[in-house]
Parts: sequence; C-alpha cells; structure tokens
Amino acid sequence: MSRISLFIIVVVCLFSGCRPQSTAIKPEGLIPRDSMISLMATMELNEAALRIQQKNTNRDSINRLALRSYDSLYSYFRYTPEQFKTSLDYYQNNLDDFQKMLDEVILMLTKQRDSIQNQEKAGNTL
Repeated sequence: MSRISLFIIVVVCLFSGCRPQSTAIKPEGLIPRDSMISLMATMELNEAALRIQQKNTNRDSINRLALRSYDSLYSYFRYTPEQFKTSLDYYQNNLDDFQKMLDEVILMLTKQRDSIQNQEKAGNTL
C-alpha cells in the first residue's frame, strides 16, 4: 500500500470521528424528559416484579402478565408503546444526556428503596 493511500485512509478516519453530534429532530408525541424518567423507573420496578414471579409461574403466564402490566403502565402514564419507543430512540441519540437520565432513574429507585427500608426500621422499633 502506498503512503498516499495510507494517508488518505487515516485522514478519512480522523474526519469521520470529528463530525459534530447529530441533532435529532424531536418526534411528534415525544414524552417529556421527566415523565420518561418516571416511566423508565416504573418499568424497572415492573421488570423486577416479573422476575420474582418468574420463579413460581410458567412462561406463558409470565408473558401474559408482562403484556398486561406494560399495557397498564402505558395507560397509567397516558402514553402508547409507540410513543415510548420513539421517545427512547430520540433520547438515546444523545448518549451523555441519556446516561444522565439513567442516573436519575437509579437515584429515583434508590430513594424509593431507602424510603421503604426506613419505614420497615421504624415499624420494627415500635
């Protein structure tokens, strides 16, 4: 391989990595960031409950239970599965901000866990 072609390959690789982040167009019906964080945290709790149920229930029953529970979540938050999917795709376009959203989900779940543990401790001391 000649030096010129090697130089061209290196330059192309460097410039392809230096392009600005793409600015995704906000989709119609985008779930607001705070609502998306709450929905994702609730989905995590839902997943944990399904994993616990999975030990005692057959696969078909778990699948039906999962479908109903997610339908209930979407209904409760007043969003559709399609809105969730397009919103998730939109937020994942900016990985730094999406990581911050995930950190907020973890923080929200940790606060809920700590609140429950504190209530249990208070109940044991009475």
